[in-house]
Amino acid sequence: MSGKLTVQFINGKEKSFEFDPQEQFAQGAATKLKEMITSNALIIQLEDEFEIIPFANIQTVLVIPANPELLKKIKISGAVVVTNRC
Repeated sequence: MSGKLTVQFINGKEKSFEFDPQEQFAQGAATKLKEMITSNALIIQLEDEFEIIPFANIQTVLVIPANPELLKKIKISGAVVVTNRC
């Protein structure tokens, strides 16, 4: 089963990527997410190239892990969207 990452840009466009969460989060989900957040850009390795997306161009990042256990490591859990004015 694959995970999915969707980037919504500040110009309203969206781009989605699928990945193998077992391979990506082998070192630990919390560590990997912290590294990603403290960086200046989201760097995604595709098959034969890298996609580098500056965080200044990103409005939101949605990550859907294939393993629900990963969600238990997040600080805010059980949240439900009640208003979405994007």
